Formats: sequence, structure tokens, C-alpha cells
Amino acid sequence: LKMNKYKDYKETVTLNSKNPEYNAHLKRMHMKKDYFYFHGDINVGAMSAYGGGMGLYVNNFNMQLDYLVADGIQCNVTRLYYNHTLDEYTYSNESCYVCDNEYIGGRIGYGFFLGSRFRLTPQVGCGVMSSNVDSYQNYESHAVVGKIALRTEMAIWSWLGLSICPEYSFAIKESDISLLTAKM
Repeated sequence: LKMNKYKDYKETVTLNSKNPEYNAHLKRMHMKKDYFYFHGDINVGAMSAYGGGMGLYVNNFNMQLDYLVADGIQCNVTRLYYNHTLDEYTYSNESCYVCDNEYIGGRIGYGFFLGSRFRLTPQVGCGVMSSNVDSYQNYESHAVVGKIALRTEMAIWSWLGLSICPEYSFAIKESDISLLTAKM
């Protein structure tokens, strides 16, 4: 037995009477296999950030795009200097620079229902992180970032839900220090 917005009812029933009547208790399905969503993000941890994005489930296959911004992060900067006298490069570690970071990326995954209100979606993805360092000289660097995440969703109503998504981020490719470019 199938009804829209309800979990499929799968049970074999044998009716052996002239006036068969059977009452089936159907469970409401608050999570859908196919839907589009917008989300707001607040990240805490090594990088505190805020942002948002959008996603799509098609037959439980998940695709998601994210945009995050982190302002006012204290970071350490390694500067590269060329010494003409010694014909060698020297490094200088400096701190107390304020970095503005932006992240744009995407993830894919597959959702598994846990009852009619919960879904777990393991996700993998990647994106680009851009850092602008403010000091007497402005520098910009980029990194390709990989992500592994577990999106946990709970449907409060059929049109509103709550999700928590712990993730692990790692650098796939970072800018070489010699490629840092001064912005004018």
C-alpha cells in the first residue's frame, strides 16, 4: 500500500470473508527522498565562520554547495626574503596579522533514513579557501580543501528541520610561499 507523504506499508494480509475490512496504521513520512533546501551555517573550531548554502536530494543522493566567511582571525605569516649578498632565501615568521578567509565548495553524499524523522548523510567534498592577510603589505593565498562530513537531520515539521554536520577538513594543495602575490 502506497500513499503520498506516508511510509510504504508492506504487509501480507489474507481476507477470507464476504465483507473484508482491514485498518492499516500508516506512519507519516516527514523526510522526503527528493527535495531542495537552503541552509545557514555557523562553524566553530579551528576556524569560526558563518555562511550558508543550498542543497538538493534526488532519490536520497545529496549535492550541496557552501559559502563561508571568517573575519578577524589572528594568524602567523612566514615571509620569504632574498638576500642578494649571500645569494640565498631567508624566512621570517611574523604574527599579529588579521586574516580574512573565504571558503566556497561543494559536497556529495547519500542519505539513509532512520525512521520517519531522521536521516544520516555521509558526505565528501572539496572547495577553495582564500586568505587575505592585512599588514603594511597585503598578501593573498589559496588552498584546495577536502572535507569529510556526516550530515544529521531531524524533521521538526515536513517543511522545517534541524541539521548538525560535524566535518573534518584537510588541505589537498596549498599555495607555495613563492607564489604569494602582493596586492596593490
